[in-house]
Amino acid sequence: MDLPPAPARLPRPGERAGALDGCYLGPIADLSTREWDHGLPFRRRAQRKAWVYAGIFAEQASAGIAIVDAGHTATAFCYVHDRRTGRLTEDKILVPAGFPRSFAPDWRAEWTLGRGRGTWRIHHEGGAWHVHHRGRDLELSAILGGPDGHAGLSAISSAPGRPFHHTYKVAGLPASGTASARGSVIPLEGRASVDFTLGYPPRETLWNWASLDGTTESGQPIAINLVAHFLNGLENAAWWQDGIVPLPQATFELDRSAPLDPWRLRTAGGELDLVFHPEGQRREHLEAGVIASKFVQPFGWFEGTFRSPGGEVHELRGRGVVEDHRARW
Repeated sequence: MDLPPAPARLPRPGERAGALDGCYLGPIADLSTREWDHGLPFRRRAQRKAWVYAGIFAEQASAGIAIVDAGHTATAFCYVHDRRTGRLTEDKILVPAGFPRSFAPDWRAEWTLGRGRGTWRIHHEGGAWHVHHRGRDLELSAILGGPDGHAGLSAISSAPGRPFHHTYKVAGLPASGTASARGSVIPLEGRASVDFTLGYPPRETLWNWASLDGTTESGQPIAINLVAHFLNGLENAAWWQDGIVPLPQATFELDRSAPLDPWRLRTAGGELDLVFHPEGQRREHLEAGVIASKFVQPFGWFEGTFRSPGGEVHELRGRGVVEDHRARW
């Protein structure tokens, strides 16, 4: 199944509900939400959410960095798990109304958040994402992608009682960089994924999510993005043989009381059957006025099978992250 090209713009007020729902190849050119937010500042602050996240999967470490505009607040985090020592180093920040009302989220824009000795910066230039963090005990600098660009997937979904929701995912990116965690220098040569999300999620939101980068038994690269309970599963896809293969609904089997136990991930048509083995986790339970966020994000390695569109079944193995997230926005 070939993905259609992404539409030129996001849905607009008055458009038939669900008219643009679907998954598309490539980015949406016009990500403006001005027509939705104009004259309704409560919607921009209370309902509109956006973030950009990068996960890096290297031989010696797993790392992640994100900047979030949650409307009333802005947050950011950066973590590095050194596989050689088993040590996790993390920085995070919360800033009330950290982005101005006029901020227009876009993965092509520069995202910067900082205060005191901690700064986070993510920007896109020359076909690559440049991610930087500087903190007291942790520094990270990496380039994800390159001048040739990389295929991305856009998904648009209706949101009950809200305008819409949108995500743009890119996986299987080459990654190059370093981190310094408490004085220990850690190379970040490997692969990466980027998640840009913009929309108006329901007041109470739940999702399970997974991102992995690996190879099959024959050495063919493969990257996968999966979600359940969010965006109607429209962003489920595999980056395979220089293309993007859409995948159906996914199920996640996990023990919430023991998130470091193995997780089981499967798609409805049997295209994927994976077991995730956590090596560690970052977790957070945030209460900030009218918003709350409770999540656990284990990082580790996957093994299992992938059935390609031609019907061949491939053994695969790779590294990545999973997430169990409940939010009150």
